[in-house]
Amino acid sequence: MTYALHHSLWDFFLIGTIYKATTYIDPLITPEHISLPSPVAYSFARFALWSLYGFATGLIGTGLWDVGHECGHQAFSESKFINNLVGWILHTGSVQFRFPVDLSRVGSGVNRAFLLSVSEFLTFPGV
Repeated sequence: MTYALHHSLWDFFLIGTIYKATTYIDPLITPEHISLPSPVAYSFARFALWSLYGFATGLIGTGLWDVGHECGHQAFSESKFINNLVGWILHTGSVQFRFPVDLSRVGSGVNRAFLLSVSEFLTFPGV
């Protein structure tokens, strides 16, 4: 548990650091600070900077989501309370609320491999 918690805290630190670096660099993408061949290049550079930010934080956020997901399998800690608490915090932070997901997964294990009754697949009405 302490290993995964340590890495989760490190991931939050990395996301904050990447955000701080991006917001520091963004105002420097101006003709006064750097010389680019076209005025459109400044907009492109700003777009590229924020795209890199989104990609990097997405990689880290996926790791955090995975830890929250494993909490649902009671794999984070031996304590169910800690698993539920950490899973709730990490899933809520990724805008995927944990307890409705748990409720929808109750029948999914029983109905595995049954396309018309499993909750993970969308079916057309009347099919």
